[in-house]
Amino acid sequence: MGVKNIDSQLKEAEDNLNMIINAERRLKIIDSEIDIVEHDIRVQGKRMNEELGDVHELEKNGISSLFKKVLGDHEQQLEKERQEYLQEVLSYNSLIDELEVLKFEKKILDKKVSGKREAVGLYKLLIADKERTIKLSHPRIADRLKKIDNLIAVSNQLTKETEEAITSGNDVLKHLNLMIENLKYVKQWGLYRMQGKGRYSSYEKKGYVDKARKFVGVIQVKFNIFEKELQDLYPDYDLNMDNYHFKAFVDNFYDGLITDWIIVKKLQVALNGTVAATHKVNRLLSMLLAEKEKIKVTLKGRIEERTQFLIDSKLEK
Repeated sequence: MGVKNIDSQLKEAEDNLNMIINAERRLKIIDSEIDIVEHDIRVQGKRMNEELGDVHELEKNGISSLFKKVLGDHEQQLEKERQEYLQEVLSYNSLIDELEVLKFEKKILDKKVSGKREAVGLYKLLIADKERTIKLSHPRIADRLKKIDNLIAVSNQLTKETEEAITSGNDVLKHLNLMIENLKYVKQWGLYRMQGKGRYSSYEKKGYVDKARKFVGVIQVKFNIFEKELQDLYPDYDLNMDNYHFKAFVDNFYDGLITDWIIVKKLQVALNGTVAATHKVNRLLSMLLAEKEKIKVTLKGRIEERTQFLIDSKLEK
């Protein structure tokens, strides 16, 4: 395929695709317009029938003497009703005509849009042909194309790393919320149960502490993974999420099974620290989601830039 032939076919395919895209946009508007006109036709039809009913009533029953005094001659009133009915008929017919025009336009646009798949396929095929020609015979343009491809690859990698960080952050958040539920449960024991003695009381406390210790270990691992994912995106970032606020509490509770009011205070400290950790993780997740949207916009722009560059490139012999 000659250089000029590639460009001319590509321009024709691009124009055709743009026409189809514009037809899609118009179709969305037409569907809404048809709904509105059909609604107006129903309303207008009701008004028209009401006016026709008034005409028939006057023709059938005449007019009362009181009605004559107020509105005048019977024939005059009948003519007035007929004129009002005629006006409603004209309005109704106008809406019917408008609906027919809209449906005719919709039919034409539907036909255009039905060829979108083939149009997109041809457009992509021609771009691929031009890209092959560039890489084979136009090294200067190919070098510029490669630079754009490198930028696209960077955006794709950033998207991947951001999504991994978001997944990891949600995992941390899930386990922090489980720890909060656990701490709240023990806090509801009350001082009496905290100070309770006996096999059952000790067993219950040890059971809680074993569960809490497991949470501490898992959360620490989740924090480490989250920090690694963040550092992939921001090499100098320090998560600074030391979990001493509940780890120290668990160690003390398990080692001594403390039975005075101090344990209640430690529970509150542990709970506050864990809640604070969830707030920080939520802020980080909000930052990551905003970053993901920015990367998405940048990536879209770079892909569009690449396509436009291929279309606009002049392939000199």
